[in-house]
Amino acid sequence: MNLLIRNYSQKLLGFFAFFLLLSAALQAGETYTNPVISEIGPADPTIIKYDGKYYMYPTGDNVSYHVYTSTDLVNWTKGGRVFQPGGVNIWAPDVYYNEDDGKFYMYYTADFKIGVATSNRPDGPFIDQGIILDGFIDAHLFKDAGNYYLYFTDIGHMYVQQMSSPTQLTGEKQAILQPDQGWDQEAGWVNEGPWMLKHNGTYYLLFSGSGADTPEYAVGYATADNPMGPFTKYENNPIIERGGGVYGPGHGSVTTDDDGNLWHIYHQKQDDNVDWNRFICIDPMWFDSNGVLHSRATRGEELPAPKIDGNKPELAYWRFEEGPADAQVSHGGLEDGLFYPAVPDVTGNGNPLSVWNESFGGYVYKDQTAFDTVPLTGQANNFSVKNSGGNPGMFTGTGSFLSSVSPSEFTVQATFKLENGGYRGIVGRDSSGSANKDTQLSAFYLQAIPNNGIAVKFCDVQGYWHDAISDIGIIETYDWNSNPSGEGVPFYSAAAVSDGEFLSLYLYNHDNPEEGYKLVAQENMLEETESTNTALTAGAGDGPDWDAGNWTVGRAMFDGGHADRAWGYIDEVRITAGDLRVTDLLQGPSPYNPETALTADMDNYVVDAYLSWNAPGTPDEPVMRDIVNECVFISSPDPQDDSLYYAGQTAMDPGNYNPSSSLAGIELDFNVSYRWAVVAIMDGCEQTFTVGQSTLADVDSNNLIGPIWSFDSIELEPGIAAQPSEIVLAEDSSATGCFSVNLNSKPMGDVQLELSEKYSRGQFTVSPQSLLFTAQNWSVGQDVCVQTVDDDMLESPLDTVPVEVSASSSEDQYYNGLTAEPFVVIIEDDECGSAGYLKADFNLDCKVGMDDFSFFAQQWLSDTLVQD
Repeated sequence: MNLLIRNYSQKLLGFFAFFLLLSAALQAGETYTNPVISEIGPADPTIIKYDGKYYMYPTGDNVSYHVYTSTDLVNWTKGGRVFQPGGVNIWAPDVYYNEDDGKFYMYYTADFKIGVATSNRPDGPFIDQGIILDGFIDAHLFKDAGNYYLYFTDIGHMYVQQMSSPTQLTGEKQAILQPDQGWDQEAGWVNEGPWMLKHNGTYYLLFSGSGADTPEYAVGYATADNPMGPFTKYENNPIIERGGGVYGPGHGSVTTDDDGNLWHIYHQKQDDNVDWNRFICIDPMWFDSNGVLHSRATRGEELPAPKIDGNKPELAYWRFEEGPADAQVSHGGLEDGLFYPAVPDVTGNGNPLSVWNESFGGYVYKDQTAFDTVPLTGQANNFSVKNSGGNPGMFTGTGSFLSSVSPSEFTVQATFKLENGGYRGIVGRDSSGSANKDTQLSAFYLQAIPNNGIAVKFCDVQGYWHDAISDIGIIETYDWNSNPSGEGVPFYSAAAVSDGEFLSLYLYNHDNPEEGYKLVAQENMLEETESTNTALTAGAGDGPDWDAGNWTVGRAMFDGGHADRAWGYIDEVRITAGDLRVTDLLQGPSPYNPETALTADMDNYVVDAYLSWNAPGTPDEPVMRDIVNECVFISSPDPQDDSLYYAGQTAMDPGNYNPSSSLAGIELDFNVSYRWAVVAIMDGCEQTFTVGQSTLADVDSNNLIGPIWSFDSIELEPGIAAQPSEIVLAEDSSATGCFSVNLNSKPMGDVQLELSEKYSRGQFTVSPQSLLFTAQNWSVGQDVCVQTVDDDMLESPLDTVPVEVSASSSEDQYYNGLTAEPFVVIIEDDECGSAGYLKADFNLDCKVGMDDFSFFAQQWLSDTLVQD
């Protein structure tokens, strides 16, 4: 009785804490309702948070993995296929981002083997590094105090083994968990789906138990003082289980929102049938004051959504729209150099700018701008700022959100019209001593250089220095003495973009908008240096008038002091944690509006693709006037191939007024995620490409490469159907029943089906045991008959036994290896009476006694399980 009371009290306190969180969160007004991904199929999700975005990788089509992305954990976008290891039974991935080398590691399950694949990007593609374990599934990597630990299972037992690196196991595996709490033995002897949390020095290992295809699947946890164990299961497991319209919740992972709250992302079953129809859900998870871990599973309830209010891909954006013209940017009456938040960060991330003072180190608002409306956003642009003295400079506050970020990919944009000079810092980041090349260098420079070139330079987190420097003479500047307002000199917009491999610098001349953005400098950072992680450093050091990590506008830093003042006009400064494409820049061409139309050609077993888009234009021209042709590049069916290949051309000038463009006649494969891009060929830069061989790397830098889009080809769903789906036969009469079996879709060639009783208990016979379907008769049903066998085996009064069907084909990759259970036989067996045998009747003699316990002990000691 005391144990029951304690269990009830613990759960009551947990739910009370949850509802306190619920009522507080409802104040925000943002809600979610499970499932957050209603698509039937995805399960076993693993999640990472990277550069302000969530990446989720679930079990999917049983042959490959796709990535889903979200910025709020509620609204998800399905991306392309990121990895296909080959074979079937491709389950339960785990993805880990290693800050030491900047790589992403995927631990995959394929045919009861665990392997590792790597990528330089969270959205793949992942490249296979080989199998590291045989006979196990559900790997999860955990790093603690510089050490790597891999958790995995053989379904019945869970293990941990140390790793010397993310790809190399070391030492011996240790068994740490096995089913022993009743709930994890109810519908199968299962402990699987490990996920590790660390809280107040204690290690919490989440796991799922019971049969994953049953509604009894549930989640518990065990704790230890060491990642290697020993682990003790929580006495009130499971902490997440069926109930309230929820079935089979389990096998998930844990992440945090922007307020640090834990969120459990996991799957539920669609209903209480025994099958694999599952979908993705999220629910909060929390620790109480006693260190007990709590969560719950919900479905169809409107609940407070995760708090997402910071750490956004758009880090900061200063528009200088406060005005009026010729008014001083305020310093709030403070002493020189003190921080005053005068220029707001319109992203809402809380990174305002301060001027140094309102005299020699200040700025005034000016109504001279590069454009009246920001082309990308449509927002009015009324003012820029111009220095009011000889030592201009603006800076962010110490301790601001922006001062701590270290993005692995970034874009820094600024619009400017500058005076003559040497090095002129348009945007900078304060630091001293972080660069191995020269400790006098700062963390980041977007600058004009002597003789009027431009450059982007930065130090990465490993101390390596990267720079992309243009030719000289590519911008025009003015002399303050003879032309103090810069009349007749154009505004420019620059964009510095790092994708982790290439550092690129684009320039836009607002007097020549038809030219669009031009790539004026580029460096392959991985080839030029030995860096393995090119994320931007957050800086080092500090001084009496600066702090590491702070961003500056209108000045830079060198040798620990303010330097490189940029005199002139500055406007529209924007910092993004991501490698934006030209069409996403503030002054980029108009959107392409891509569309795809796909048609299945079953006679030739291909997908016919019709691709359409709008040719790039400018605010003043529907189509950029120098475009003379447009080419389409598309990815190959190989998910390991990251290239886009030339597929064809429009072979026509789109004209200046009608941007509508298209290309037809592209033949694609079924069941493939494709990426594609349009290249606008500019007058004087015509090129000849070879279909299937030329890639985007062959495109002249003066030709405009548009954004890369993605789409999924038509999903060819091979399957096996049967009518009826079930029949009921009495065992003692050796009854016979028949099904009609056919294929769901036309195969490429011959498909052989092998049929057998699942579990091979000999409860019925199947005839015939083999069927042959061709591309001509695939839809015509073939009869399969089953006859019950009256045996001495005691089953339940109604015993459901599937007929298992395995397909093989040397001509059709989609049907080859397919397994299904398209119909079941329900056998009436009343040898124990109307109640059937009890769960404790292990030896199936219609009685419960010591013989059953002896039988169970023998089975347990031999690590076998009687399958019911």
